[in-house]
Amino acid sequence: MEQEILYRIALIQLPGIGDLFAKLLTEYFKGAKHIFKASKKELNEIPGVGRVLLATLCDNKVKSDVLRRAEAELKFIEKHRIQILLYDADDYPVKLKECYDSPFLLYYKGASVLNKQKIISIVGTRKSTGYGADMTDKIVRELKNHDVLIVSGLAYGIDSHAHKNALASQLSTVGVLAHGLDKLYPAKNRMLAKEMLDNGGLLTEFMSGTNPDRENFPKRNRIVSGIADATILIEAAAKGGALITANISNSYGREVLAVPGRSIDAYSAGCNALIKSNRATLVESGDDVLKTLGWKEETFEKPAQLNLFGNLSDNERQIIDIIRNTGVANKEQISHQLKQKLQHVSGMLFNLELNGVIKALPGNNFQIKA
Repeated sequence: MEQEILYRIALIQLPGIGDLFAKLLTEYFKGAKHIFKASKKELNEIPGVGRVLLATLCDNKVKSDVLRRAEAELKFIEKHRIQILLYDADDYPVKLKECYDSPFLLYYKGASVLNKQKIISIVGTRKSTGYGADMTDKIVRELKNHDVLIVSGLAYGIDSHAHKNALASQLSTVGVLAHGLDKLYPAKNRMLAKEMLDNGGLLTEFMSGTNPDRENFPKRNRIVSGIADATILIEAAAKGGALITANISNSYGREVLAVPGRSIDAYSAGCNALIKSNRATLVESGDDVLKTLGWKEETFEKPAQLNLFGNLSDNERQIIDIIRNTGVANKEQISHQLKQKLQHVSGMLFNLELNGVIKALPGNNFQIKA
């Protein structure tokens, strides 16, 4: 497996190979190693390979260079106990895997919390006001007893407040970085990041040596959006990274929530605009968040009508058990536990919903119908 990881690290570094094409190539060749050994004829038969990309895949010097860089990266992650998360592995974030442009691989340092049942991303301005800090504190504090993973970007302002309040509320929290794990930006958050490792961690798609360049932040933001059931905006200006994150969340079909502010407050302009255009749900408390996402009730009794459906398949009964045991279950999590393809699980969930046994919630979540 170490050899496969080495070749995957190298593959994504090849010029012109993005996440989508890296996945296509890996699936076509049943792994990354053979891509580096394949003949020009074999490579030319790959669907969608153009002349420029074919030249890259046939360039032995370029391939040799990225393999050397991958070997150095492998040594770095082994030395610092960093985990590699491959897009087709079980430990890859399930909700992120559903996104069409999810990273080919991820680097992660921290506790095993990325596949928690309930995940919320909180984003906002770096120049937060007292109001923004107070609202972040209030919302996170009111989520304390619901085992929610709080995700943000470890930047100044709202991001930092989200992480700090999560730690204070004994909630898991993960920072998504726009650079490699050999550095931390901003440097003043180094101690905060260290505290997060015990009940959360640091996540990135970038190799060591990658600087926090401007173009990396939108890529970082898609992970913040895709890994969560919902994204909450707390103080976002009319333009900026927080609005980009919200738009990405909307494109993924994920819930977007926003805290309103006064019409004269520049750092609430983005939040107010999203609410006004029905691109975000207005929330003012953790309780609002729980109600919007269908997480308000923590336990569900077995409803009497389940006994009326004697024609359910074994797999459908297992789905009911999974949802009942967790209160609210995500479609991808059900698929993983059943070890069934997502398409097959979707059909069974639809049947159960038609029969009035379960009801659908935002973010591909389901609960037993009361």
